[in-house]
Amino acid sequence: MTRDRGSAGWFKREKFQLIEQLKAIDSFAAAARSFQTLVQMGDDSDTEVRSALHTAAVVHYGRPFSNNRSAGGARFALGVIKKHAKYDGEIHRQLIVLRNKLIAHSDHDYADGRLYAKNFTLERGSEQFEVIVGATLVTQTVHMLLDTPLAERCLMHVKAAEEAAHTDLQERLGEFVKAGQQCPAAFKAARSATPRPSIRAGTFNLSPNQPSAPLPNVLLNPHAVLTLPPLTIVGGYAYRGYGVQVDVSTTVSWKEDDGSEGSVAVAVMPNAEQG
Repeated sequence: MTRDRGSAGWFKREKFQLIEQLKAIDSFAAAARSFQTLVQMGDDSDTEVRSALHTAAVVHYGRPFSNNRSAGGARFALGVIKKHAKYDGEIHRQLIVLRNKLIAHSDHDYADGRLYAKNFTLERGSEQFEVIVGATLVTQTVHMLLDTPLAERCLMHVKAAEEAAHTDLQERLGEFVKAGQQCPAAFKAARSATPRPSIRAGTFNLSPNQPSAPLPNVLLNPHAVLTLPPLTIVGGYAYRGYGVQVDVSTTVSWKEDDGSEGSVAVAVMPNAEQG
């Protein structure tokens, strides 16, 4: 835990990092769906569809580890998923190399390309003349994944990455909320100049007659609260959303006019779905 936990600077940094980790989980989930579909399709299915699924899976998985940074400078930490029992270092390295060298980019050392000249030899007595009469360009790269066991191994690893990152994010988000409860002034100071409205979880009367208050389960629909990317042509696409939500119980205390103390326990509702 950092020394400045609970400061305005900590809240700002943590917010950016939490959002970037959420994006990483969304990418892992998308990669898992592509590998899952690839495994289910079998060896006799359309080769172009299988190729597209493999490409999508590799690009989705590699995105959190690319050199692109967020506005806050955050980048997904590999150590989060390395702790999972089903993390496969060899598969991770393979997917990153595929993404960086062959699929998202074309590296000379991995995607071989050559030019062959077609020569015509003329003989005139003891003399020989070689004349170029044509040329051929050839290249090759990965088109699709043929080995089903390898696809299943990739799927297991990507699911492990998604699960590990999701569990870690819920813990960090819960810690973020606890820090906000403990340091409300710094939490408010860390908000942007144009803050978005907070979620209203409810209003309760503070009195000894109401010693506890249930915390309602409030889930947000990403499509309802987020803006679409600023593309020139926005229509014609399907947009996916992903969200993680936590509730953290707390206690609100106060002093009555007669000097006695009162409190209300704001508690998470039993069996409330988290997601």
